[in-house]
Amino acid sequence: MFGTAWFVNALVFAGVLVAVYLAVETARWVRLPPSPGLYGALICALALAWIAPQGALLYGTARRMFGRRAAFFAAALFAGVGATQFLGAFATFDAMAIALLALATWLGVRAAGKGGRARRWSLVVAGAVLALANATKYASGLFDPVVIAVVMACVWRRRGAGAAAAGGAVMLTACAALIGIGLAAGGSGYWQGLTSTTLARAGDNVPASGVLYASAEWVGGIALLAVIGAIAAFAKRLSWPLRALACVLVTAVFLAPAGQARIHTITSMFKHVGFGAWFACIMAGFALACLGTAVPAVKARGAVRAGIAATILGAVAGAALAGGHFASWPGSTSFTARLGALASKYRGPVLEDNDVPEYYIPALRWRSRALTVQFTYTDPRTGRRLSGQSAYLDAIKNGYFSIIDLSFANTIQNDNKITHDISVNTAYRLAAVIPYNVNGVRAAYKIWVRAPAGSRSRGAGTRRRAG
Repeated sequence: MFGTAWFVNALVFAGVLVAVYLAVETARWVRLPPSPGLYGALICALALAWIAPQGALLYGTARRMFGRRAAFFAAALFAGVGATQFLGAFATFDAMAIALLALATWLGVRAAGKGGRARRWSLVVAGAVLALANATKYASGLFDPVVIAVVMACVWRRRGAGAAAAGGAVMLTACAALIGIGLAAGGSGYWQGLTSTTLARAGDNVPASGVLYASAEWVGGIALLAVIGAIAAFAKRLSWPLRALACVLVTAVFLAPAGQARIHTITSMFKHVGFGAWFACIMAGFALACLGTAVPAVKARGAVRAGIAATILGAVAGAALAGGHFASWPGSTSFTARLGALASKYRGPVLEDNDVPEYYIPALRWRSRALTVQFTYTDPRTGRRLSGQSAYLDAIKNGYFSIIDLSFANTIQNDNKITHDISVNTAYRLAAVIPYNVNGVRAAYKIWVRAPAGSRSRGAGTRRRAG
């Protein structure tokens, strides 16, 4: 349904196969006694698998720009950001996409120190990794200009403006070419998924001011420090390439909030702001590193300790924010129990607005699933291929789904439209309503099942007689 889900799953599955193979080969040659500590270390390694790379790459990137102290603070600040801690426990492709964006940036910044052909090929590789990040998560494309601009600024600093322009062109060409190949190979379905989930994503009715306020809760502190760092770059009269670099890195943290405010939605905002925070943490780290030089020499150590204290406080606040966000999601225990019982009786495609059932209900695995973000459907009588709201309406009218379950939490507008489509047809009956309460807001899961064919025809006849 989402175009590149097969690609991401293939990468993960290949990684699992390689890991299992290496484990089997290791077990043939090395005997290890059973150890709870070993298994605990393995679990920790898996949990950090997609968060540790971002921090390491952030340190390496920032060190080449502003030195070791700024790099230390940048990596420490990013580790404490609420979005980072949230994604560290969130089983989605977002962390992988951030890791690939970070890798593309690091490769490009590292290429700035190379000459001639080596630099060009390094930038080609960086562009390819950037395209891979876009394939992993479409929304990461918002930060492609940031990555390329950062690389150009670093090349400008080392090799001049002409080399920077040429390097940016090489990286952009490599990235665009691979994206074009992917779009051509994916066909119309791929483009439809990209359009509906990213380019023309459904909006909501949250005021722009509310979106920006919520964004500030997640990355406001980093944004403020980043702005201070940019001001410090100008105050210290750094070179123009570094000043331009500072402006680009600060801009990155505002991109996701601005994009969410444009469509008046906070859906997935807590994840998207983490992408821009990776870049902004470089300037935030520079701001804290400058504390030691902004005060008299006798107070330099105290300034460094103040920076460390600020980093720790930020991490504590980030952990509380991430934990609170997890707690704000509706409980799904009763919902999954009821849906599981129905799924064992009703076979066929399922329409739902979240991925929770797929993890907890074995009877729903290996079924065709449609989500309320994007859907395409071919009318069985006319053969016409439909998409969007018309596809939902036609599929409901024809009783295509065996079960429809909605939480009215993630895609409220689409959920309400689908509920209306169900109400004006007789193909489904309401099987369960499971109330929940989140932060004082009352709502409910609703589950519909496909009605028997006889009851549908009787309902239609009743409506005709009533007319």
